[in-house]
Amino acid sequence: MIAKIGAALRTHVRLHMLFLDNNRITEAGAAAVADCLKNKQDLRVFNIDYNHIGVNGAAKVSEQLKNNYGLSKLYCDANVIGEEGCEKLAECMEMMDSLKKVCIENNNIGDRGAIALSKALEDNDTLLSLHLENNNISREGAYTLGEMISNKYKLSKLNLNSNPIGDEGFSRIARGIQDIETLRIITLASTNITKASMPTLSSALANKRFLTKLLLDNNKLGPEGAKLLAKGLAANETLTNLHLANCQLGEEGTLEISTILSNKKNLLVLDMTNNKTGVNGCIAICKSIQHHTTLRELYFSNNMIGPDGARHVAKVLESTKYI
Repeated sequence: MIAKIGAALRTHVRLHMLFLDNNRITEAGAAAVADCLKNKQDLRVFNIDYNHIGVNGAAKVSEQLKNNYGLSKLYCDANVIGEEGCEKLAECMEMMDSLKKVCIENNNIGDRGAIALSKALEDNDTLLSLHLENNNISREGAYTLGEMISNKYKLSKLNLNSNPIGDEGFSRIARGIQDIETLRIITLASTNITKASMPTLSSALANKRFLTKLLLDNNKLGPEGAKLLAKGLAANETLTNLHLANCQLGEEGTLEISTILSNKKNLLVLDMTNNKTGVNGCIAICKSIQHHTTLRELYFSNNMIGPDGARHVAKVLESTKYI
């Protein structure tokens, strides 16, 4: 079936977008897809997410995309390409001077793949979104990514969820995003960062006037980390999503976070799940957001808030139309 689609598309010279995601395409199918990409100079969006093209499939697709200089969005999530396949894809990205969005999540590209991507995108000045979730990228890969993004002044979305970059790796990422004022979404859940990363993150967040989403779930920030995070977010008035589930904040850390929520009038989602906030932490959060009429989702599971905390949550629910 994919071979037939490829044959049919061969004559469509002016193809602008091609979406083939979630179609069980294997290496053989990827070869047919690659064959139809030969003369697609006008292709701007290519999506082959959630297939099984593997290393060889990635190599074949990359070989044909090398001739496309105008591609702006490339999606290749969950394709079992590994580090070698990522290196092959990186080769075609070096030729693309209009590339704005790169999504290569859930591919186990490791540090080798991250280094290859960093080199390929080094001179790119159009990148807006980079999504590399769950790729087993550690400190070495984070170093090169941080170096690469340091001159991406248009970058608005960065997703590094579920990569074990740790504090050392994150320190380079934080320096990389320090001067990028356009960042709107930063997601760093489950990245093995601790309170040691919070001074550099706090500093990097201070100038993020347009930041709307910050996701730090499943990192051991603790009360000290929460204090520094609050400092970095204090002046921000655009935040809509704040995710701090399972960050070991405790009552003290929750109180710190509560101090900066009153000016977050656009807040839609607040996730404080599993932080042992206690009654006082819960009450402080509720008082800070009780007049936030935009709030849609409030997560407070497993926090030992007791009857008094529950009463204050009820008051928030009464004043919020859409939750």
